[in-house]
Amino acid sequence: MITSATTAITGNFIKRLPTEKGQTEFSFLRKTTLLSDKYFILAMDNSLKAHWFSMEKRGGRWVITDAIKVPAWIYKMEDKLSEAICLNNLS
Repeated sequence: MITSATTAITGNFIKRLPTEKGQTEFSFLRKTTLLSDKYFILAMDNSLKAHWFSMEKRGGRWVITDAIKVPAWIYKMEDKLSEAICLNNLS
């Protein structure tokens, strides 16, 4: 089950997604510049450990831009996170 809360004006939103760490809450904060949009994302796992990373659009899809700092289980979620951003941007 995927649940979400959205702030349409700012593009910021929260999405809970199933991961290998269990249900994980991802908080998306959009930063808009003249050149592009970028999302700064906070992932809070079940042990309440926080993971910060960013995503930007490259080649028509959203990708994690600082993958070296991101745990492998988050990197595996890249397609689902990209889909969440795309769906939020449609609303």
